[in-house]
Amino acid sequence: EDFSRFDYILYMDASNKRWLSYYQKGKAAVRPLYDFGEGFHEIEDPWYSGRYALVVDQIQTCLENFLDYLIS
Repeated sequence: EDFSRFDYILYMDASNKRWLSYYQKGKAAVRPLYDFGEGFHEIEDPWYSGRYALVVDQIQTCLENFLDYLIS
């Protein structure tokens, strides 16, 4: 249902991408969140790394850039 309701679905890692590709139906563009990052090519799972503050900063940067992308 989300693939029909939303224009974009953003994922954080390869595991999410595999899951989404299995269920993808509808109009939503599926993109990695880190496409909107600055100088990094993945968002690590803080559960394993313990670097929660870094991940929060990366997500915040990506989302701010994603909003700028939508507005432009």
